[in-house]
Amino acid sequence: MEGARAGVRQYNGLLNHLSKTGAVPKGLFSPLDEDEDKFDELGVACVLLNAYLDGDDAPVLAPPMAPAPPNMVVHSGSAELRELRDLLRERMPVQ
Repeated sequence: MEGARAGVRQYNGLLNHLSKTGAVPKGLFSPLDEDEDKFDELGVACVLLNAYLDGDDAPVLAPPMAPAPPNMVVHSGSAELRELRDLLRERMPVQ
């Protein structure tokens, strides 16, 4: 599933950046494998990383997404990609 690979690459890039800047200690979170990990592993990793960055004791799930317009086809995994996109926009500095 190419969408999962793209999400994993983005997650790994974010994790690498956060490790380099010291926001996340190196080795605390492991990079995901592009060829093996799927949306469920990606979703869990994002929720845990987000909870760590927010300083929460327990992961907090993102608010529910607005439903897609009736004429729009939503593929499996779209909500996870939107959540990852929002997390990346929230955490990555604009250059």
